[in-house]
Amino acid sequence: MRSLPLVREAGMPPPSLPAPDARGEGVLPAAVLSLHSHRDRSFLDDVSLHHIAGAMRAAGLSGDLVVAHLPRGAEVEPNAAWDALVRALRAYPTILYERLWSAAIVERLARALPEATFVRLIGEHDLSDAPANHVCPAEPASVVALLSALAGRRPPEGPPPRYAPLLRPVYATPDARPRSPSFPITGNTGCPYQADARQNPLYAGTTIPEGAGKGCAFCTTGNHYEHKSRDEALAWALQQLRYLRENAPEIEALVLRDQNPFYYLTELVEAAEAEKLGPFTLLIESRADWWLQNAARFTRALASARRSSIRLAPFLVGVENFSQPELDRFNKGATQETLVRFLDALRRWNAEYAPAMDLSHAAFGFILFTPWTTMEDLRTNLDCIRRTGMHELRGHLLLSRVRLYPDTALYWLAERDGLLTGAYESPEDDASARYGYLPSRPFVFRDKRVRRVAELAAESIRRSGGRDELTLFETLLALVSSAADPELVTASDVERAMASKGRARGRDVGETSGVAFRDPPSVEAEAAEKKRALVSALVNAPSLPVQLPAFGLSLLDVNADKHHVELVLGKRDPIARLRLGWDKAAGKATVEVCPDIPEATRWAKAFEAMAARLVVSTTKERWERASSIGKELARLPVGVPLGFFRQIVAGVEPPEGIVRTGFGCNQDCGMCWQGRDWGRYGPEQVVRWIEDLWAAGARSLIVSGGEPMLDPELIRYVERARALGFAGVTLETNAIQASKPGYAARLAKAGVTQAFVSLHSGDPAVSDAITRAPGTHERTVRGIHALLDAGIPVALNAVTTAEGIEELGGLPDFIHDTFGRHPGLLHLMISYPTMPFDRSLVGTIVPEPARLRAALRRAIDRAFVLGIVVRGLDGPCGPPLCAFDADERILSGKPIPGPVEFRRKVPACDRCAVQSACFGVRHEDVKLFGERCVAPIERRSSAAT
Repeated sequence: MRSLPLVREAGMPPPSLPAPDARGEGVLPAAVLSLHSHRDRSFLDDVSLHHIAGAMRAAGLSGDLVVAHLPRGAEVEPNAAWDALVRALRAYPTILYERLWSAAIVERLARALPEATFVRLIGEHDLSDAPANHVCPAEPASVVALLSALAGRRPPEGPPPRYAPLLRPVYATPDARPRSPSFPITGNTGCPYQADARQNPLYAGTTIPEGAGKGCAFCTTGNHYEHKSRDEALAWALQQLRYLRENAPEIEALVLRDQNPFYYLTELVEAAEAEKLGPFTLLIESRADWWLQNAARFTRALASARRSSIRLAPFLVGVENFSQPELDRFNKGATQETLVRFLDALRRWNAEYAPAMDLSHAAFGFILFTPWTTMEDLRTNLDCIRRTGMHELRGHLLLSRVRLYPDTALYWLAERDGLLTGAYESPEDDASARYGYLPSRPFVFRDKRVRRVAELAAESIRRSGGRDELTLFETLLALVSSAADPELVTASDVERAMASKGRARGRDVGETSGVAFRDPPSVEAEAAEKKRALVSALVNAPSLPVQLPAFGLSLLDVNADKHHVELVLGKRDPIARLRLGWDKAAGKATVEVCPDIPEATRWAKAFEAMAARLVVSTTKERWERASSIGKELARLPVGVPLGFFRQIVAGVEPPEGIVRTGFGCNQDCGMCWQGRDWGRYGPEQVVRWIEDLWAAGARSLIVSGGEPMLDPELIRYVERARALGFAGVTLETNAIQASKPGYAARLAKAGVTQAFVSLHSGDPAVSDAITRAPGTHERTVRGIHALLDAGIPVALNAVTTAEGIEELGGLPDFIHDTFGRHPGLLHLMISYPTMPFDRSLVGTIVPEPARLRAALRRAIDRAFVLGIVVRGLDGPCGPPLCAFDADERILSGKPIPGPVEFRRKVPACDRCAVQSACFGVRHEDVKLFGERCVAPIERRSSAAT
């Protein structure tokens, strides 16, 4: 490129005016280029470019801030985003750039725009290997001086204005425009938390260079702090706020860049109230402990914000981890208890002051994985994340790893411990460069199990898109903890385990935030011991895996149910299972070969030989010993999330608790999200959970399963719940057991206040097909009669499955003809199917949207003719409101109390008149039917107004 004067240091004299050039070298207008590698704005801190462009305009120099989104690889491959960027830049003879992620971007731009003059700006980072005609400090005065020289002008006298950023960029690519525009207000730079890691005993023997080591060990802001007096800080923040509200009122999200703004925040909000500067949202960055210490001042600010249409939102807040050993290593100066109290406080403030308190912008800087993380650290974090609902405030927790930079104390601790490694396997593994940071240094994990959890988390989220993160977290810990060798656990294993648990969400499987459950110890260690005992009993091996060199395979794992033991065989991944049982009549073992992959045929002879050996070696004594251990293993709820057993019901007010006694059932409904062979905990644990739900504020209780009436301790659970003070105890049941003489009366005496009975069709054949339990429809009907006769009110529940949808319209007539107008018959609940345990059934379970709408219309109309109340369609377990045209006889019209994880809105919902009262559609429906799963309602009915 052409050789022109360089400006290398801030404060040096401006360059001499260049001689006129026939090519118009370096003339205006100038483009200040801001590139982003991600749609989520990879350079959030690049506001300096806004100030540089604003200073240019203030000095009379024409130009723009040009913003573009370039997806990965755009600098080397043909694509529309690159072409759009080049077209936009052709209008600018001078192009200024700073802090790009690749010099190849500038090289390619220079080839595409050979007449342009390129200026490399040196700010926090310098892309020193990128070509440039000029190099200039990334600060307004130097840029104005250089551009004035290139334009043949003398620079303006005096400094540029203190605050005049350019607020309306040119967006070269359509997707560069932020979904929610925001802009910062600067308070004090740096961080007042100055604890020196050199004084932390954990850092003994660590050499930390000068200029680093103060504050949090993963951060650099503690190494410098510029403190303003309250009056000065308030005046400066208010000057910026006034400018932004006057010049860009459409930017309603303003970020207060100050690690501890509380000493002037209240006055800032009150001044904004007095000057009527709202509405806007002020995003606040600070530490959790400082937030708690200033609770009184903050609540005063909230009161002012509520009066003036201002929202205060926690943004980048220091909740990096819940494990105390990790917090101490971070030199955090905070405790787990403080962080939990802070999150509880956020929710209290939100409940009292919403919408003035806004939690929708929370972006906590969580760090789950470090080189030192242990499995116990992970378990502690999972427990606290569940208790505090952290996953609702910050997504992709399982992808959060510490970044080690040479200007942080944590980097030098990792060097002391020999945990730094040379390079990433691929440059793409280091996201720091693409996000505008200095390249970080990769590390190794001390604990190979933690490393495997981190690897599997990344792969599983890549496959699934990141939904059900808490269930994934719990599944990963269960699988990796119980594996004899963590390397043998694969992403496919994780996927199968997730599917086997049922990944539906909501009332059936939702997690519970903010409840301190007295959960039992983890069963993974006990399961691993049972597996070792089982392997010892069957093949005389002390542990898993067992190498089988004669066959070129390994015995990777063992599983069991009531009647069989399975030996899982493969190399690293399972190839096939040998299903071992006992033939009583023949008095010998039986072995069935169950392939897991098509390629298993390659080992067919090996499996036959192994099966033959097992039949010979498995004596009756050996089988009885193995079978006994296998039954004990099968009873353990390994891998079943605790949230499946106890929870606060999602999306329901006032709070209602649910406890499941186990998952055994005398029916096998295809649409059920549960596995019939899942284990269970004992009755003492169920009672503890009931007590915990009461302590958490629930005042009504659902006892469910599986089928809860199969539990011999059910009467005890009901009596304990009523003794605690639960006003209502509802049984979720199929009522089959209630048909036994006297049982319904015993339930009534114990204190059952309602039965919620599954009755999916009035046609016995259709019902038995849905429940996959022939002859049980008639027993359910007899059980309903028994419950009503015992004085227990009954609500009926019909799930709208595809196989029963055509008969749904006849169900109200069946109910009327069978039970008459019995005063104890409360209503008919019509529910929508969750994700079935057997995912292969999704296509036969989920009803086609048009058929669903027609069936619901027939059923609703007929029910009201017969005087049967229909409920549930507008609740979290129902379909979208448009599936029944938001019928005013059913729709409450109230806004939903909050979103639920398993449902969402699609773009078509934006034009629906009742969308504020609707939970949306299930994720799976969108996959199956796209936007056909909704039919937006154009006009609001009177009940929804």
